[in-house]
This record gives sequence, structure tokens and C-alpha cells, in this order.
Amino acid sequence: MRRPATVGIIKVLGIVLLASRLAACNVPVSAPSGSISIGAPGPHTWIDAPLDQMHIPLAPYEVVFHASDDAAIAQVGLTINDQPAGLPPAAGAGKNLVTMRFMWSPAAPGQYVLRARSQSLDGNWSGEAQVTVWVGDVTPTPTVTPTGTVTITPTTTPAGDLSVSFLGASTDKFYFGDKACGPVDVMLEAQVSDTQQIRDVLLFFKLRDIDSGKYTDWNGGTDMDAAGNGRFRLVLESKSILDIAARENYLIYQFVGTGATNQSVARSPVYSDITLSGCGRFIIVPPPG
Repeated sequence: MRRPATVGIIKVLGIVLLASRLAACNVPVSAPSGSISIGAPGPHTWIDAPLDQMHIPLAPYEVVFHASDDAAIAQVGLTINDQPAGLPPAAGAGKNLVTMRFMWSPAAPGQYVLRARSQSLDGNWSGEAQVTVWVGDVTPTPTVTPTGTVTITPTTTPAGDLSVSFLGASTDKFYFGDKACGPVDVMLEAQVSDTQQIRDVLLFFKLRDIDSGKYTDWNGGTDMDAAGNGRFRLVLESKSILDIAARENYLIYQFVGTGATNQSVARSPVYSDITLSGCGRFIIVPPPG
């Protein structure tokens, strides 16, 4: 089953449906840390990037999160290890769906806990969305649960050096709109290092407008098809990408391997070597917000 990117308020529904599948696999759109009940009053907040338990380099990283409420969003907040992140005013304040982007520069390697929340115009606060990430070359230490069981927090390089490797793509340029210019899809192939510990691979992607540099949101994660011997493949069709907002785009993508309980256990680097371009007459759908 493949999950296309969601748009607008429909994102809240999509995230709820994905929560059971990606509860611990948080990459470019994540399941919220707290449960969301459809129709429940009050604002809702969820963190799209980074994903929970991600292992990221010691370098600037764009934090992305969303807030939604029927009464419109008045303000949002983000803390990193309980310290306010110093967000600029929300550009979409007063709207029912707000997208926040914050360029975070971690000060040192280590574990970081990011928490986001939002307030609606009627004064109600959402619950906190939370993710834990590991920055730099850091190995998480074992933790003891209340039952006394010793567990290891999943990371991108758990015991056994699990990995997801990108094997290649069928083309470095595909098109949407008219088929006359060239292929309208691209086949991507990845290889996992251990088929016993990495059961599935998800493709996460977003687009970057070549001219303006603006990004769309990450999709919700799309299952790749097992091809045997630890290989996974996916044919990504341009017509399945719902938020194309520019004629010339880079496809930004990453592969995430999940274990038996759907937790993230390995991930590839983020790639941006494929372009998606319009061909002939087509309709550009502007991104929500």
C-alpha cells in the first residue's frame, strides 16, 4: 500500500491514519506525539521534521511543524531541550492551518528533545508534539523501563550497523503534465544490509522549487516494494505527487528502513539529484497555507 502526500486540513486525517504505521519512524512528516481524535475540540500540533529518533549530523537543520484549528491559529511555540527556540512570528497566523519552519543549529552533539505546541484564537492551547533526535556521532545509551527490561533506543546505526543504501534511479529527470517531454515516472531502488532486522523501506520525499528555493512539505512516507535479496523498489509517478507548485523542481528524497515493530532502524542520506519538470500545458496547484 502506498500513501500519497496529503494537503491542507486533510493532513490531520492522514497523520492519524499513519500513526500506527509510523509511530516511531518520524522523517520529513511525522505522526504527532500525542493522539488526535477526529472532531476533538481545540488546536492540534504535529512535527514534520525531524522525525522521532532520527540521527542527524552536527549542522544546520530545518525544523518543520504544523498547527491546525477550526478557530484559526493565533501563535505557535517550539522548545529544544526545554529552551525556547526563538521563533519568528507565525506567517500564517489567523489561518486554520499554519506551517512553521525554523533553521536550527545544534550547539553540540548529543540528545535533543523538541516540543511544539500552538494556541488558537479563542485562547486554547494544543497538547505538545514531541520528538527526540540524536545529533552528531552519538550512540544512545541503554535505558531501563519500569518493568526492568533493558532496551536500546532505535537510531540510524543500531547494533550491527544497519543501513539502507540507494542503488540508483531509472532516470535523473522526469515530467508532469504531458508525456511528450520524457518519462512521467522514476523507479528508485534501495538495498538494506540485514533483511531480518529491516523488514520494510519507506520513501520520503518533497520538492524544492529550482527558481525560488522554496520547499513543499515532506510526504507521509510511501512503502517500497520488496524485490528480493534485501532490495526494495518503487515507481514514483508524477501524477501521484499532489502538491507540485513550480514548473522546475528538485526531488528531495530519503529512504528509511523499519523493523518488525515499525520502528525506524536505519536511514539513507537525503538525495537531491533528480528533477521534476512540467511539460506542455498543465495546472500548478499552489501548496496549502
